[in-house]
Amino acid sequence: MSAAAIIRDQLPEAPEDWRQHLTQEADKLQRAARIEEAQATPFDEVIRRLKGATSMILLKVWCEGPTDRPVFAKLFAELGEQEIAETLDFVAGWPTALSEDQPDRWLDGCRQAIMILDGDRGRKRTNPEELSDDATKLQRRLANHPIQLKILRGYGIENYFPRHAIETVLGRELPDSYFPIRFDVGIEKHFRKEESWWQRLGNFLFRRKPRTYYDKRLSERIAQHVTLVDIAGTDLATILNEIKQRADALRS
Repeated sequence: MSAAAIIRDQLPEAPEDWRQHLTQEADKLQRAARIEEAQATPFDEVIRRLKGATSMILLKVWCEGPTDRPVFAKLFAELGEQEIAETLDFVAGWPTALSEDQPDRWLDGCRQAIMILDGDRGRKRTNPEELSDDATKLQRRLANHPIQLKILRGYGIENYFPRHAIETVLGRELPDSYFPIRFDVGIEKHFRKEESWWQRLGNFLFRRKPRTYYDKRLSERIAQHVTLVDIAGTDLATILNEIKQRADALRS
């Protein structure tokens, strides 16, 4: 590939009568390099790539949003479900999931699919044990398809983050009053900074959001510090283990 690139770089300096021949030589070198690379690729890597591009994927998992994906991918990889981690995708929020009138789209060429959505719109805040009307509606829509719906009890995936992971990424210690993280409120609202009355008044008058320690864009970095041990005993751990069991059953 390097030799082909050098030839192409030198084409402007070559005699015009030579350029067609040199272009053909560069093309031959590129083809030879691709063939050599393909021949050197381990067979299991070829199979892994095929699984990511064909219906050989047995189980497709969807999470809610792009900031959730690195967290789930990290945890599935730790569970030993590398295929799920690599093919994991997101539905782009509750509104998209509810507006999709062709549920087969979530199978994405796979045998079965599982959708994990946040509890912010999936649970009744007055009774987290009960599904919301939106969740019940979506559950009915998926009932006739090989697609399972899992609803977190927490407001979002961030509500399961351990203290050490958050403080490591923020680079600071947070007050004890912020932990454990409440399950019934968004993470950015939960980590609001204390403000004086005039700051709160300014926020109201100028329609500013209160200052917060947290930004959802931090989730990808925080995910690197979250382990299965950190979520042990939660409904999130139960959901992940159920998905692993389902994947094992499909493979057998």
